[in-house]
Amino acid sequence: RLNGSKTLDAVTSIVEKVKGSLVSIGMTSRADGFFAAGVAVSEYGLIVTKASEFVKSSRVRVYTSDGRAFRPTVVMTDREHDLMLLRISAKGLTPVNWGSSKTVALGNWIASASGGKDGFLLGAVSANRRRIERSGGAMGVMLGDESEEGAVKIESVAPRGAAKKAGLLAGDFIREIDGAKVEGRDKLIDSVKAKNPGDLVTIGVL
Repeated sequence: RLNGSKTLDAVTSIVEKVKGSLVSIGMTSRADGFFAAGVAVSEYGLIVTKASEFVKSSRVRVYTSDGRAFRPTVVMTDREHDLMLLRISAKGLTPVNWGSSKTVALGNWIASASGGKDGFLLGAVSANRRRIERSGGAMGVMLGDESEEGAVKIESVAPRGAAKKAGLLAGDFIREIDGAKVEGRDKLIDSVKAKNPGDLVTIGVL
């Protein structure tokens, strides 16, 4: 994030910090160019990109920052917020460090990854507080509002995710994780982030 008197030199610093987490999305032949950018949100192959820019084709590949190419599968799509969660069979990715929408104000300068390889656009924040959560996506759910008691609503469930297999449904409220009461969305996310892929998690719902 860039503020007021910050110079464009700050963009270079931002790019250096995040470029290892970025991916380019294009066809099997790099000569066809890239049509979207994405960001790794898990070292085990979860990628977030813009739903409106993604092209469904067997020839689509995700190219990581170290030059590897993978065929992606779509985990879930959030058309309302123009987001798509992809999975690739990669390990050792560098997850992006998430900021907080609470520290972002409308009009703040931002550097945004573009569809081309190593491309960035400079712009300004026009909206914030979108309801998309990294750890919710890793479970295969989209998280929504909190109840007065702190339970967190499941807005949608990925058709082939762990949550679907466990029987969770859109409209359920997550109230416990491994017997511990959920006290809001942020603490729920922290609880899930503390788990390792493959861990067995007991979830209590309303």
